[in-house]
Amino acid sequence: MRNHKQILADFYLDLLALPQNKFRVLNQPLYAMIRDTLAKELECHPETVQNIFESMAREDGRLSHS
Repeated sequence: MRNHKQILADFYLDLLALPQNKFRVLNQPLYAMIRDTLAKELECHPETVQNIFESMAREDGRLSHS
């Protein structure tokens, strides 16, 4: 069974994989909220989470922007 940190991480990674479109632009607060919550859970800075997860998405070929 996955814990809440894993669920948040998977959800954030899935959000980052969405294309840059109207949904993403209109839902930037959702991205920030998930990133900040994940950073709090992992006890690190939100920008660290952003950088790590963008790198992970890029490596997976899932990131729709660079």
